[in-house]
Amino acid sequence: MENQYIYLDIGDTVLHLKKSPGEIYLDLIDSFGIEVGGIESSTANKAFYEAWNFLDQKYQRQDYKDRYSFHPDGSRGFWMDLISHFLNSLNLSESESLKETILASFETGQHWMLEPSFMDLVKLAHSQGIRMGVLSNWDNRLRSLLKKKGIHDYFEDFIISGEIGYEKPSKEIFQAAEQKVGLSGGSILYVGDKIALDWLPASELGWKAFLFFPEWKRKQAPFKKIWEENLPKGCDIISKLDTILGNPLNSIDAKAP
Repeated sequence: MENQYIYLDIGDTVLHLKKSPGEIYLDLIDSFGIEVGGIESSTANKAFYEAWNFLDQKYQRQDYKDRYSFHPDGSRGFWMDLISHFLNSLNLSESESLKETILASFETGQHWMLEPSFMDLVKLAHSQGIRMGVLSNWDNRLRSLLKKKGIHDYFEDFIISGEIGYEKPSKEIFQAAEQKVGLSGGSILYVGDKIALDWLPASELGWKAFLFFPEWKRKQAPFKKIWEENLPKGCDIISKLDTILGNPLNSIDAKAP
């Protein structure tokens, strides 16, 4: 078996948000008794990403240094700043208790859905004697979240941007992953959902890299259009994880949530 180790991205690969970030924020704000009825989900989503981009401009980083560890108050400071900007941009009242509630809720697991094919991949990798690890842009709450979702122990190694100090697509975080397992090139299979952050840097290091675009997402028109227009030449889309691992199981990524 050529591939001796599988690294997985987490966001939009192993775990999916049940709603968009803006919608989740609105739900939590509403639970505080703050009137949000006039705010549309599209407006909230725009406010979230504007807040994200605002912090990128405010704390300009070089060489893909991790945004969470780069913030003067760490990952907590980053998210508290983002939530404040989100609330202010929508003219919503701001309180420490509300911001703390929003921040804490994303660590509980309630907003996250496990990728339907994940356990099939776990069984398949185990049957082939292939180890699995995490390689993800995330803050210092990821381990706790994975434990709450009941999947932490399926991974042997954790390469997390908030701990490494660099985030994808930097070579530093991928090289840290190589050093962790003592492997390189085609001995590592990497699965992620983003071309620039996942497929491209892993491919440049000679890893066997794949984009994760499950069948249940391919059926959604907006995703289909985006991928058809942006897919680079030579980029593989996972349609059957079992085929990639050389085991004739039936389309294990075809399960819909």
